[in-house]
Amino acid sequence: MTSSSSFAGASSSSPASSMVFFAQLLKTNPCSPFTTTLGNTISIKVDRMYYLIWCSQVISALRGHNLAGYVPGIKLYPLEFITSQNTDESTSKILNLEFEQWHHEDQFLLSWLLSSLSLAILS
Repeated sequence: MTSSSSFAGASSSSPASSMVFFAQLLKTNPCSPFTTTLGNTISIKVDRMYYLIWCSQVISALRGHNLAGYVPGIKLYPLEFITSQNTDESTSKILNLEFEQWHHEDQFLLSWLLSSLSLAILS
């Protein structure tokens, strides 16, 4: 994992800081789902008739991007905040950048999976 200094500004919610975060993510994790378009890996939207075909496409895409642990919940999420030692010997809680990365990937996968569902399944 990269040091927190290389992800400067990632904890802010401004669009500019999000762009910094994603730019750093692309540099540090070339196998990240953000470097490719997962949407092109699923050729059909899932419905009751095509579930097995859809499932095999999803599983192979997740495995191919090293993201299979997200779906069954095997990949544990990091703590959202970590304790940091200040220069005056006090401590403070700061946003854990590993959690930030996990959260972005988790939400990206959720969006990708939802976009692969048919309207009948979504309703």
